[in-house]
Amino acid sequence: MLGIDDPVLTLSVVVSVFFLSVYVLAFFVWKRRKAEIPEERLPGVSIVVPAYNEEENIADTIESLLGLDYPKDRLEIIVVDDGSTDRTYDVAKKYEGDRVKVIRKENGGKSSALNAGIRAAKYDVIACMDADSVATGKALKTLVSYIVEENADAVTPVMHVWKPRNLIEKFQWAEYILSNVMRRALDTLQAQYVTPGPFSLFKRECFEKYGYFDEDNITEDMEMAMRIQAKGGKIVHASDAVVYTKVPRDIVSLIKQRVRWNLGFLENAWKYRREIWKNGGDMGIFVFPAIFVGLFITFLLAYKMAKDFMYHLEVITTTVSMGGIWSLIKPASWDFSKVLTSTLFGLASFPPAYYTTVLLAAITVAMIVYYAKKTGEPRVYWSGIYVLVSFYFFFMLVVWTIILLVKIFGREVRFGGTVWRNSVLNQLAGRYTAVQR
Repeated sequence: MLGIDDPVLTLSVVVSVFFLSVYVLAFFVWKRRKAEIPEERLPGVSIVVPAYNEEENIADTIESLLGLDYPKDRLEIIVVDDGSTDRTYDVAKKYEGDRVKVIRKENGGKSSALNAGIRAAKYDVIACMDADSVATGKALKTLVSYIVEENADAVTPVMHVWKPRNLIEKFQWAEYILSNVMRRALDTLQAQYVTPGPFSLFKRECFEKYGYFDEDNITEDMEMAMRIQAKGGKIVHASDAVVYTKVPRDIVSLIKQRVRWNLGFLENAWKYRREIWKNGGDMGIFVFPAIFVGLFITFLLAYKMAKDFMYHLEVITTTVSMGGIWSLIKPASWDFSKVLTSTLFGLASFPPAYYTTVLLAAITVAMIVYYAKKTGEPRVYWSGIYVLVSFYFFFMLVVWTIILLVKIFGREVRFGGTVWRNSVLNQLAGRYTAVQR
């Protein structure tokens, strides 16, 4: 059983409580911006939509963009078909006109499609929009107001899951609510580490100063955000600009997506570790350390839980093998509360850290519920339960276990049209080629 005599666990819990406290305080310190500018001051905007095999989604995306509450003479939509093998280009071509331009190119990955669209754009404010996402009517006007009034290099929106139906989609619906809560805290800390594909906004000079999207990266939106932060740029979060995105419908697709996201995070965090520590402000001080401490504690607790579970399994096996079945099943033979506590939590003998963590976790759930209620999300009281019970322990433990195995031993991993080979094993064997298509 874990206890106060375990110095590694004790220190880890204390450090995790510190970081969680920072996030909680940052959430409540956050102040809502009122960035509204008159229509005559709204600049022209080019919206770039990279699309690869999005025949089922591209029409909804284009129609949502055409329906934006924004001056029509200051808006252009550029759909870049990245060598799709389905009817994506044909569907998009039906919308081509004064405000919609459709470009077709050979498959080169999402980053290359984004860069092609940016180079073809005629306006100095550029929005990047995933082809499986839908923007709300006032989202663009709100994002533009932030980028003008805040003089930011980039602005990120609020993201929600589009019409969740099955259990996997509802898990992600809850997770996205938590992500939006965290973005408020990260905005206070000026430590946004991702500019999400669904409707992040950039100034053209941002690409001129910091460079275009990295075409050899599996998470180009994280790489861009970390590069901006590493160079001392500014990213702000628009809490009232809402966009909906479609999410994986099955567990295999979801795990593959999250492996790519988190593997990309690890690689980009390592890539910019020195620059972010020098220029990234609170990202280097709070965000990166908090994430890695959280990962360490997750694996430590998983190890301790497995050890406790094997101990209790051994007790059961021994009892059954001795024929003492009645002594096993009679009510007085087991203190189930102690078994459950030691197996699932492992912190029963360290009450101060345990109860402090529970208290902060409860505050986090309250933050989720508060945020969900303020933004008009239905079923708000389920969100904390979904996230804490269903998603953020078991699922992320599985994902990070896969990530570590892939990072160390992976010979070749395919993410859509991208082939990743940046494993430790490949580098040691001299077969290192980061990304190929």
